[in-house]
Amino acid sequence: MVNDGGLLIARGLVHKNEQYKLNLEGPGINNAHLIVVGESGSGKTTLLVRVIKEMQYQSKTVFLIDFHGDMGISGENYIKYTPRNSPYGVNPFELEINAETGGVKIQSEIITSMLNQYFMDNGLGKKQRNILRELIVDTYKTKGIHEEDMNTWDKEVPIMEDLGKLVNYIRKVINAEVHSNFGVLQESIKNIKNYMPKDSFEKSKESIEKIEEVINDINMENEKQIYGNINLGYYLHPSVKRVFEGLYVYLEDIVKMTIFNGEKPKITKGVNRLDFSAFTQVNKPLIAKFLAEFTAQKLFRASMIRGQYSELSGVPEGSKFDRVLVFDESKLALPNGAEKNNSYNIFNRLVSESRKYGLALFLASQRVEHYSEEILSNIFTKIILKVKANDYKSVARALGLKEDFVADTFSITKERPAIIDTNGSKHSYIIERFKD
Repeated sequence: MVNDGGLLIARGLVHKNEQYKLNLEGPGINNAHLIVVGESGSGKTTLLVRVIKEMQYQSKTVFLIDFHGDMGISGENYIKYTPRNSPYGVNPFELEINAETGGVKIQSEIITSMLNQYFMDNGLGKKQRNILRELIVDTYKTKGIHEEDMNTWDKEVPIMEDLGKLVNYIRKVINAEVHSNFGVLQESIKNIKNYMPKDSFEKSKESIEKIEEVINDINMENEKQIYGNINLGYYLHPSVKRVFEGLYVYLEDIVKMTIFNGEKPKITKGVNRLDFSAFTQVNKPLIAKFLAEFTAQKLFRASMIRGQYSELSGVPEGSKFDRVLVFDESKLALPNGAEKNNSYNIFNRLVSESRKYGLALFLASQRVEHYSEEILSNIFTKIILKVKANDYKSVARALGLKEDFVADTFSITKERPAIIDTNGSKHSYIIERFKD
């Protein structure tokens, strides 16, 4: 527990009396972000669990993203997402009611980007993305929510099922299935009027008029009330019709996924463990990554809307944060390739912007190469546990050390050696063996 300014993490490798106590809210600490790096068996997970318990003890709200299902914390709020019959889900259609950062247009861009990145095997072409964006905007319209009228943004938002209903309806319109049904009925009534004997018609006139009324009512209900604000002509354009059919194949499966139809989980103070392991176990890591990024986006945006942490009422003296987002095996969530150094990627934004909103980011991974330059340069505390010999060079480069220093630290003892970097101050330590 906290003792004399922090949680005792390690003791000096050379000077045994030297202590390192983790205190993410101490003087001179410009952010509470933390990185833990270490190969399998180095004690990485054990250390991370102990730090999470400390956050729990300090009454922080922790969001623990668990990709392997092995991060159980006593007293946690356990939330497990599964590919089938998941009790929990997410709703990408949730709106941020903010004139600058929210609204239908921005959210439609976010949804389009996420679906394209994580659920479209080969990615969408430009025309498909444009049509998908239009479909999402129109799905909001079916609920009376319009980009140009901010007063409608607080209405009940659609769910993925509503997108599915709209897509199916448009497909029927394209295939002339919807209007043909009404057309058949209307043509039948017309024939009855034209060819029925006059005396018989007079006797049945009232019934025929009632049938016509029902037909018109059904037509109005289906078209005007639900889809009356939608420009169906856009989807009937020959170039759009061709592309729409290809898009439909993707969307048909996506809208049925249980992660889009489950209940939104309740978040409690303390540790909330979001278990995405069911997706990694069935070889669907992209869906786990989507859920992780979605969680990060929602938490970051919610923290921004709440406002700067230092200006909130009731903030304890000396406190710098009250929320923690934790990723064990963060490689499964972190950006890679060209996206790795994109400053607008959610993880790069978190390390550079979330501090002022009272949100801390804890990341754990087996290799330092998994982190972008943006992450490494903006995280105040880095704990490097034992790594493989072929990783010494990358650790040295990332921390601005000589490779010999790294090699000596990890080869001099069979205990749990570590290099701890606190904003440029780098020392060698032995990690404590936690018993609780």
